[in-house]
Amino acid sequence: MPHRYNISSEYEKFWQPIADEFYTSKYPKCELKRYNSNSSEDIEFQKKDIDLTLILEDTSIHISEKFRKEDYGDLLIKIYSKYPSHQGWMANSHADYLAYYAKDIVYIIEKHGLIRWFEEENFVKNLSAKIEDFHKKHMHSSARSKIKWVTKSENKIQIDLIQAFNQSGSDQWHTLSLAIAWNDLKKEGLSFKKYKLSNRLS
Repeated sequence: MPHRYNISSEYEKFWQPIADEFYTSKYPKCELKRYNSNSSEDIEFQKKDIDLTLILEDTSIHISEKFRKEDYGDLLIKIYSKYPSHQGWMANSHADYLAYYAKDIVYIIEKHGLIRWFEEENFVKNLSAKIEDFHKKHMHSSARSKIKWVTKSENKIQIDLIQAFNQSGSDQWHTLSLAIAWNDLKKEGLSFKKYKLSNRLS
C-alpha cells in the first residue's frame, strides 16, 4: 500500500496552529511569518527548507518543521525526497533550527550543527551501495533495514534505513530516510531541547 502524499500534507496543516501556539507560549512577544502559500516568496523559502521565521525584536530565526505521528525516540532524516534524483532536506536546508514534533513532544535542535555532523559522517556516500541494493529489493513497497555504524567519534550506533513508497494521483516515487536515536545524537555531542506539549495534544 503506497503512502498517500496528500494525507501527509493535511497532517502538516493540522499541526501548524499547534506549533504556532508552542512558539508564542515560549516567546509571547514574537512575530511569526509562515511560508505555506504558493506565492513566489513562500516557495523560495520552502526550497530552502524554511517553514517559518520567528521574529524577536531585531532577530530573525528561520525554522524547519517536521511532524511525526509518534515519538519513536529517534530523528528521521530524509536523505532523498525522490530517490535517486532529489536529495532530502539535509542537502538544501538554510534553517537555523529544526523543530521536530512527535505526538505530544517537540525536539528543538540547532540545524547547522546537525548538518555539519551529518556531512562529516558522509552517510549518503558511504551508504550508497547499500541504499541502491536495498531499493532494488523493494521497488514497489515501503521497507526498513537496520544498519550498524561506527561514527567518527568511535561511537557504535544503530541506524534504520527507511524507504517509503509514495503516491499522489498517478505519480509514484520513493523517499529514503535514516532514523537515528536521540540518545546516539547526544553521545555525538549534538545538543537539543525536548519539550512536552499541552495535554490536549496527547
